[in-house]
Amino acid sequence: MTTTSNSGPRASGPDDDPAELEQQVGNALVDLVGEQGWRRIDLISRMTVPVQDLALTVLRDDGSTVEIAPPVELNRPLARLRVALYRREPERGAWFSARFTLESSGSFFRSYNRDYEPHWDPAIEDSNYAEDLKLFARELEHTPEWLLDKLPEWKDRPAPPEKDITELIPLNQALVGEVVTAFRDHLIQRAPVDWQQVFVDFRSVGGYVEVRAQVLTVFGQAIEWEPPGAVEFFVGLRGEMYKPGEGTWTSVKFQLVVNGKFSAEYGWYDEPDWDHRPGERFFQEELRMYPREDEHVPGWLREGAEPRR
Repeated sequence: MTTTSNSGPRASGPDDDPAELEQQVGNALVDLVGEQGWRRIDLISRMTVPVQDLALTVLRDDGSTVEIAPPVELNRPLARLRVALYRREPERGAWFSARFTLESSGSFFRSYNRDYEPHWDPAIEDSNYAEDLKLFARELEHTPEWLLDKLPEWKDRPAPPEKDITELIPLNQALVGEVVTAFRDHLIQRAPVDWQQVFVDFRSVGGYVEVRAQVLTVFGQAIEWEPPGAVEFFVGLRGEMYKPGEGTWTSVKFQLVVNGKFSAEYGWYDEPDWDHRPGERFFQEELRMYPREDEHVPGWLREGAEPRR
C-alpha cells in the first residue's frame, strides 16, 4: 500500500484521453511481465487521494499464479485515468477500485467500481474517504450508505423512516440497469484471477433465501464461489422492483462474462427451483411483504401459504 499527495484532479491534464491512459497501463503490464509464458495478467487498483494499493497477479499457462510487486510509478497513469473518467461524469464520483485484465490473446478488459467499498487489506481509515470526496465530490443520490457512514457529518444521521412498500414507485428499466451494472462492476473486482464466467442463481420467498454461485475458469473448470454482497443486493433489488398489486420476482439467474457482458433473467410467475422448499410461513411472509391482488397470486404461492394439516 502506498500513500501520495498528488492523485486529485490537478494530477491530470484537461485533455487526458481515458483510452490512451488505459493503453498506457496495458503496455506497462506487458513491459513488466514480458510477452510470453502467461495466460493472463491481472491488475487491481484501489485508490483514494491519500492512499493507493496495487495487486498484480500473473496467471501462467500451466494454471499456476505468481504475485508480483508492481512499481508504485504505475499509480501515476492510474491516478490520471481516475481524474479523466471523473470529469466525464462528476455527479457519479470517482472510482475507488479498478481491474485490468490482459489476455495472452491480446484482449484487454477493464472495469471500474464507484459504488461498492473496495476490499482493502489492511483496512484504511475512514478519513481517507473524507479527504477523497473533497476533491472528487459526488451528488448525494450517487453516494452509497457505506460511504456516508465514513463521513463525520453523516455518521449520526437518523435512520430513514419506514415506507409503505405499496406506495413506492418501482425502479424503471433504466435504473434497474444502472444498479445491476454497478453490482456487476463490484463482482468483477472480487472474482478469482482465473475467472471467465460467473453464474449466480438466487431464489427467495419472504425471508427465505437460497443462493448458488459458480465460477467457470479460463481452463474450463467449474468451482463453487460465494459472491460477496450478493444476498444483500438481490434482496434489496426485489424490494426496489416490487410492483404494487402485482408483487415482485422470486428468482433470478445472473450470468457475467470476463468482458463485462452480463444477463439477468427474473422469474416473476413460476415457482423457483428450490434446493429445499421453504415452509409455509415464508410463503405467507411473501404475501405480507409484497402484497398482491388476488389475480396476481400464482397457484404455487397460494398453495404454499395455506396452513398444512
